Amino acid sequence: MHAQTLHLGMSGNHAEIEEVGVSLQLTERERQVALLASQGIPNKVIARELGITDGTVKAHLNSIFTKTGVSNRTGLVLRRENLKKRFGAT
Repeated sequence: MHAQTLHLGMSGNHAEIEEVGVSLQLTERERQVALLASQGIPNKVIARELGITDGTVKAHLNSIFTKTGVSNRTGLVLRRENLKKRFGAT
């Protein structure tokens, strides 16, 4: 069985997540967008809250999906919930 680890922390302007030996680096803004999106908040509201455009939110989501290996918001929510259950992360 492979060791499974999770590290949530800040390194410069990046949030780092390490799970099963894979390191994912999300920028601070990507982390903010991911958190809001995983709560079901619409792109327009995320954009308004963060002072960015809808297009920028979509670009961040595409980057987040690529980095986390999910294809949509539902996958993002499921991945977040799975990590919380397995490692007690927020």
